[in-house]
Amino acid sequence: MQARCLLTGPGLLGELQPRLNASGIHTAHDFHTRTTLDLVESLDVPYHVVQRLREQVAQLTAPPLVTASAMLRQQGDAAHPLPTRLPDLDRALHGGFPCGSVTEIVGPAGLGKTQFCLAAAADICCSPPILAGAQVLYIDTEQKFSSLRLEEIARQRSPEGRLAPGDKERLLESVLVLRPRHSHELLARLQALEASPLPLSLVLVDSVAQLARLDHGPGVKGVVARQQQLAAVAARLKALSRRRGIPVLVTNQVAGAGGGCVAAALGPLWAHAVNTRLMLHQLEGGSRYVQVAKSASAPLTAVAYRITAAGPAPAPDAPPPPLHLLTEGDVLGQVMAQGTAYTDAIGADEAW
Repeated sequence: MQARCLLTGPGLLGELQPRLNASGIHTAHDFHTRTTLDLVESLDVPYHVVQRLREQVAQLTAPPLVTASAMLRQQGDAAHPLPTRLPDLDRALHGGFPCGSVTEIVGPAGLGKTQFCLAAAADICCSPPILAGAQVLYIDTEQKFSSLRLEEIARQRSPEGRLAPGDKERLLESVLVLRPRHSHELLARLQALEASPLPLSLVLVDSVAQLARLDHGPGVKGVVARQQQLAAVAARLKALSRRRGIPVLVTNQVAGAGGGCVAAALGPLWAHAVNTRLMLHQLEGGSRYVQVAKSASAPLTAVAYRITAAGPAPAPDAPPPPLHLLTEGDVLGQVMAQGTAYTDAIGADEAW
């Protein structure tokens, strides 16, 4: 990231390099967070010299302008999305879980959030890139990862209904499981991945809410600390997805929204941080729908699904989605439909 690049260059910047280093100004971030008066005093130079220095640093560190046409070409050259295996959902998402961005799956317990993650891991590991050594990072904060279930989904999704000799071992060796106990461990690992040579093709976090809930208590201080942690996690995940051009898939829990309803946990900061939000609903009678609640390119869509031995699959016999799942609204205010009463383990009065 250019803000973290060391400040080096010709001309005035080179002349003042020793003074900058002596003042603890080593990166563009260090420089831009100082006021002009502070720089005048720290560098012992006139005001107009600092202004010239600001112009030079801005030219060296500002991101380049890119035309929409160039961006479209870059998107065409980027890796293809990871299909969800739900045809209607894949059409809405222009192919599946997008690369270079963060997709969130949120819903009450038992609707298949972890199954979506395991199915995505199985599909990546059984695709041609795995032959070149590509790997999946599965961050399992809820202790729900199951090697047996991963192998079952991969076997059921294979054309022959079985894995060829050696494929099972290759599948399981290709999935790296991380079980952080605290938020700082998660952040440290994500930071280490920035310079890691691991050939990752997919990163999964199941779930992002677990550590935030465990590490920070109620009250104003707990909420502030939680939001700061979430901001750091979101920044790392988005940077990781952009730099590597891979999908990052995270699950999220729910919190009480009043009136017996539940909504996505973690509040507005996290809702704005994710690029795509998929909400899982269950109606009376047991029909389940995955709703595209937030996306920069996909229309508001709700697709019926069911959980099978092969993971999430289409539910052709389900009734059409109810109108309220296809109605535009504030993504922060959307609640999840559920066919049975849901006991919110977090508590409706806790600030998320």
